[in-house]
Amino acid sequence: MDFQDDLEDIIPTLLSANGIEVANISFRIKNEDSLRKKIQFKRKYQQLTDVTDLIGCRIVTLFEPDMERVLEVLTREFEMIELIANGYSNKEIAAELFLSEGTVRNYLSMILEKLQLRDRTQVAVFYYQHK
Repeated sequence: MDFQDDLEDIIPTLLSANGIEVANISFRIKNEDSLRKKIQFKRKYQQLTDVTDLIGCRIVTLFEPDMERVLEVLTREFEMIELIANGYSNKEIAAELFLSEGTVRNYLSMILEKLQLRDRTQVAVFYYQHK
């Protein structure tokens, strides 16, 4: 399974678990040839690290109010995963994200289930493999 496959599994699962109905999700990940051409033909890019649009994800929701919720849900989930991967305790995550520790525990349980992981260590490994 590659990174795009992971995204195609994770994002719809995250949104569905948060009650967001999606009409369509499409992904675009630049390949090596595309990146070379971009660097070669666009003067603003000197090297690979200058390119910031390596991955694109387009999400079309069924209901307009869900559009804003998509951003909120994905941002919160990815922040949580990053903090877990960086060794934050539930108490530290709660303080950082202005949540209760119980909410953090619930999020952690959902993340473990959605990603089919056993524990915080596997979340950290997953994060650094896909960073």
